[in-house]
Amino acid sequence: MSPKHVSFVEAIKLFFINYVNFKGRSTRSEYWWIVLFNFLVSVVLSVLSLAVGIADKNGNSVLTTLWLLAVLVPGWSAVSRRLHDTGR
Repeated sequence: MSPKHVSFVEAIKLFFINYVNFKGRSTRSEYWWIVLFNFLVSVVLSVLSLAVGIADKNGNSVLTTLWLLAVLVPGWSAVSRRLHDTGR
C-alpha cells in the first residue's frame, strides 16, 4: 500500500513498479503526479518532434504516440487502483 502523500519522484517510481498491478490502492497525490508526469513527457516529446521536424502540422509524432502506448496499461492500472481507493 502506498503512503498517504507521495512526492513527484516517489509517484513515478510507484507508477513503474506497479506497472500491471490492478489490485491495491493509489492515493490522490500519487494519481495526479502520474497524470502531470505523463502530460509533461508528452509535451516535451511533441515539442522535440516539432523542432526536429518529424511531427505533422498538428503536432502529432511517432515519439508521442509510442510514449502514450507505453503508458497505456500502467495508466489503466493507476486508474483502477485510484478507483479502489475511492471505494469503487
